[in-house]
Amino acid sequence: MKKYSLFIWTLMLGVLLLAACNTSDTSQETNSTDSNETGTEEKSENAIEDHNHHEEDDHEEHAHVNETTARLTVAHENGIWILDSDHDEVIESLDLSVSALSLSPNQRHIFVNDRENGVVKLLDSGVWSESHGDHAHDYIESPILSSYEIEGDQPTHFVNHAGRTAIFDDGSGEVHVYEDTSLTTENAPAPVAAIQTVPHHGVAVPLSDGRNIVSYTPEENPQPLPEGISIYNAEGENETRYSNCPGLHGEASGGSDEVETVAFGCKGQVLLYHPAENSITELALPDAGARVGSLKGISASNYMIGNYSSEEDSALNTHLSLIHLRDRTIETIDLGTEYVGSITMDEEHAYVLGKNGSLFVIHLSTGEIESETAVIDPIEPTEGHGHGTPNPALALVEGIVYVTDPATMTLHQVDPAHGEAKAIQTFDTAPTALIAIKKGDPHDH
Repeated sequence: MKKYSLFIWTLMLGVLLLAACNTSDTSQETNSTDSNETGTEEKSENAIEDHNHHEEDDHEEHAHVNETTARLTVAHENGIWILDSDHDEVIESLDLSVSALSLSPNQRHIFVNDRENGVVKLLDSGVWSESHGDHAHDYIESPILSSYEIEGDQPTHFVNHAGRTAIFDDGSGEVHVYEDTSLTTENAPAPVAAIQTVPHHGVAVPLSDGRNIVSYTPEENPQPLPEGISIYNAEGENETRYSNCPGLHGEASGGSDEVETVAFGCKGQVLLYHPAENSITELALPDAGARVGSLKGISASNYMIGNYSSEEDSALNTHLSLIHLRDRTIETIDLGTEYVGSITMDEEHAYVLGKNGSLFVIHLSTGEIESETAVIDPIEPTEGHGHGTPNPALALVEGIVYVTDPATMTLHQVDPAHGEAKAIQTFDTAPTALIAIKKGDPHDH
């Protein structure tokens, strides 16, 4: 009898030990980021590291509207609000002049641009991840605004590519390129490249081999919009020029390594530059008089999405342009309504806000409209574009889309997969720009 009781107790102890080994835990770890930033040691005590590990069978549940976690940076004419989507509340409010927001390559810092006053500051969003082989550690801290300013004559276009950021100053035609690793809030970054061009509304794109693409307008007859692109080597010398892109406006990079492409919108065509081949492809637009003036692409996708418009034929203004990078072809999609310029995408889908107030989801490989979700009231016509003009803005985090509505001064959260939309914040000033950065989520693998 004693031997039987001992056996039972031993069996029960084994079950308890096995259960304990399968229990996930969450702990804190000292933050190991750049020690040059002010207050890093104090802040790192609050850094949150997610150690949750799940077996493959535990991945059945996916994020819905109320479960998505993101840190949102919303600009308005007098400053910035920073929100946590978890609690739908403002955690920080900064007073400063803002015309636009641009995300850095590290997906952590944000360029806060005051174009008219020629001042750029750097905002540390306070959320980032560090890869550790088969898993990542996620950190959350308080946001910090840089103690310095980057000065320029009307800094306008900020382009991230190949771990660098190129800033184009319209007023001077100057280009400055910064390494992602140099971006901290305490120490001003030194540019790794500086290129002088003729003043115009231009753009520059860093390439992975150290070269840079810079928009081109003739020195003898400068135009407000460029007419092509120039390729500069790592020493800043102009190697090649492609001038057949009238009214150049809009840029995007995309495709995997073997099909990496940089695209530029033009009147009558889209210009594709292929870095590996050092060559171009000219994609003629399907309709006479049409123009592409904005483009969106990501490195993980072999598609790009862009606007499509015409001064001569207003019926074309409800169309979008879809570029297939592998085939080097272009097609158009009729949305059935005009739309706002802020378009976002992931590897498989594009998300577009129609002026009828609905969010459209487009499958990139087929060009089909997969869904339409009502979000805001129909949008009234406004004058101007960008640079602080209160137009709706979109941001995407893991299939959840955030939409600002300047007309009602609200921020909306949309789950298009389930047709759900809700207002999560009301402001006292019209929002003008939006960036969303994903926070650590134990259900996100």
